[in-house]
Amino acid sequence: MEAHKTYTSKTVGEIVAEDYRKAKVFRSYGIDFCCGGGKLLEDIISNKKIDLEQILGELHQVDQSDSELDQTNFDELTLEDLSEYIVSKHHTYTKETMEQILPLINKVARVHGDWKAELVKINNHFISLHTELTTHMMKEENVLFPYIVQLSRGLVAESPFGSIEYPIKNMELEHDVAGDLILRIEELSDNYTLPEGACNSYTVVYKLLREFQDDLMQHIHLENNILFPKAALLEKQLKN
Repeated sequence: MEAHKTYTSKTVGEIVAEDYRKAKVFRSYGIDFCCGGGKLLEDIISNKKIDLEQILGELHQVDQSDSELDQTNFDELTLEDLSEYIVSKHHTYTKETMEQILPLINKVARVHGDWKAELVKINNHFISLHTELTTHMMKEENVLFPYIVQLSRGLVAESPFGSIEYPIKNMELEHDVAGDLILRIEELSDNYTLPEGACNSYTVVYKLLREFQDDLMQHIHLENNILFPKAALLEKQLKN
């Protein structure tokens, strides 16, 4: 029972922050650990009617396993190091991969959209996602993250937004929009299931979209569940 409380009394965001490998378990149950990371696991299990013993067993299996996945403890990084990691790994990947996907999904939708109508919708959603994330990352890199780096160095710099909680709230709302768009793409594609006889472009774009979604989930998780809460707390401590 005590082992159960180790998980059920925590939010899914906290669980994934401690060990990102557990994100895979949550994904398999359709549990949103990034934008919805503030919810307690026990509440999610109850609402979704998930078998408690089964999911806890899978989480414990992860604890016992040796995985080749990146096991960096992001919760232990300084805010400056975490900000730099997000920009160098996730922002760079997002920008580069979106430029790969855009022409491909447009081509696939144009060629196959007559008999696979969902491709046209997927293309439109990805165009919206590209626009959303491009402006979002620019605001983070030019305004929010530099302020967080200053906080990490023990400085409270002058800012146009007063408290950091204001831009954080806006960034979280934009994360919700991006998360909804990629989940809609996943749903329209039937979890990136290829039709029989799919061409090379069709195959490649679905592979890229799946990988893009996985990266975006970790990207949002690191900001919503680790970087932003710690930055808000540090600002309060430095101002007091």
